[in-house]
Amino acid sequence: MGEWLHKNGKAIYGTRNAKVYHDGNVWFTSSKDHKTTYAIYALPDNEKLPQTVE
Repeated sequence: MGEWLHKNGKAIYGTRNAKVYHDGNVWFTSSKDHKTTYAIYALPDNEKLPQTVE
């Protein structure tokens, strides 16, 4: 969880709910100035993360 927050904390801390804040497994937040919208996908228990290429 700590690693995730390190990478994605901007989408959580200091944000507000976006106008559309929930759609299926995706939750949306917005920066205080509403210039940035973040999408957070909640992975279902039976779903695996796709492979990433670095």
